[in-house]
Amino acid sequence: MDRIDCPYVVRFLGVSWTKPSDMMLLTELMAGGDLRQVLESNQSTNHNHQFTWHDKVQCALHIAEGLVFLHSMDPKVIHRDLKSRNVLLDADFNAKITDFGI
Repeated sequence: MDRIDCPYVVRFLGVSWTKPSDMMLLTELMAGGDLRQVLESNQSTNHNHQFTWHDKVQCALHIAEGLVFLHSMDPKVIHRDLKSRNVLLDADFNAKITDFGI
């Protein structure tokens, strides 16, 4: 996972556990929440800034760039569960893919 260094994929920082069955991944903070939450509320939880069509197109481009990066890796990384809950946004609506089963 440390080889995945892309501005459109949530950055992996580390792992923590108290016992093997309670393992947790530590990732960068994505303060904007997930894409589904933002689409349903149509506003950022941090700024009350409307999620405009420009923001939506930019988000779609970020997701596409993230997938291109993952699919171009050797070996390829295939997400297999891409959905709005697995796209996280920062406070400025920059989108990053997360939860791809690694």
